[in-house]
Amino acid sequence: MDKFSAVTACPKCKTLDIHRFRLPKEIPADYEPGVIKRVQASGVVHRVESWGMPDEYAMERNCEVIRQCKCGNEWPNR
Repeated sequence: MDKFSAVTACPKCKTLDIHRFRLPKEIPADYEPGVIKRVQASGVVHRVESWGMPDEYAMERNCEVIRQCKCGNEWPNR
C-alpha cells in the first residue's frame, strides 16, 4: 500500500489523476471470511463454510481510504 498522495496513478489503467476516494466499509463484528450465515424464519442460524470464497472486506482492512478511478478500479491507500 502506497503512502497517501493527492496525485497518483491507477494501478489498473495507469491514469495519473487526483482520484476520488471513499472511506472503507465498516467490518461487522461477527464477520468471518468464507462463512455464510443464514437465519431461518424460526430464528435458527445455519453456518455454512465455503472454501475459496474471497474475503469481501480484504481491501477494507488496514487502510484509511479506498481510491476510485474513472475506469472502475478501486485500491487501498493509507
